[in-house]
Amino acid sequence: MKCNCGCGANIKSNRQFVSGHNRHGVKTSCSEVTRQKIALRLLGRQHTAETRLKMSGKIPWNKGKTYSVESRQRMSEAHRGIHPTEEALSKSVFARSGVRHYLYGKHHSEEAKHNMSVAAYRRMKDSTKQTYYNTSIERMLQLGLKYLGFDFETHKHLYGLPDIFIEPNVCIFCDGTFWHADPRKYHGDSLMHHKQTARRIWGHDANVTSILKSQGYEVFRFWEEEIKSDALMCANRIYEHTGRISK
Repeated sequence: MKCNCGCGANIKSNRQFVSGHNRHGVKTSCSEVTRQKIALRLLGRQHTAETRLKMSGKIPWNKGKTYSVESRQRMSEAHRGIHPTEEALSKSVFARSGVRHYLYGKHHSEEAKHNMSVAAYRRMKDSTKQTYYNTSIERMLQLGLKYLGFDFETHKHLYGLPDIFIEPNVCIFCDGTFWHADPRKYHGDSLMHHKQTARRIWGHDANVTSILKSQGYEVFRFWEEEIKSDALMCANRIYEHTGRISK
């Protein structure tokens, strides 16, 4: 089948358009510059409580929303002729049948658990096999640094694995409120992730900072609330510091 916009591209039988095309034949993606401008305008903005509930799925996004007769007709025409594949139908029938997965209730042997543990340790030791993803606050701070013209690396393989690294020796950590136990929210005996106390997490972070400084690195740590409040201000603090040390 061909894309209905008239571009001539091949599509799957259950689709009408190539991704990014519409009935006018227009590709609907933004340029990289436009996306960065939009992201900078949204820095520090927070969703309302109602919006967060809708995004989590606890409240349907279209609850209370009504469509005109014309809109309903357009939606009906857009979905006309689209049928689920045989694979999708078989999966939905299997899900509704109540049949349990063939691995349900089975457990790994102690030998299998040991082998998986050894394999996981080897992967952790091999940095080439590691994949790290930027968190939302890391992306916000990175946008602020890009806006100020910084070149940086993410998750450089140094002690403590800094979230952002700027040559020659600037290490930046974006500390999440929960994962690093913000002392404005938690007291020392608060039980955090992996059954660690907040005090133990603070000690670990302080040890990472101390070791990096002893190796000649400059270390910056920003709390999640600081970045969400004003990521550009955090980036400016780094800019002012690197400007001083470069003189």
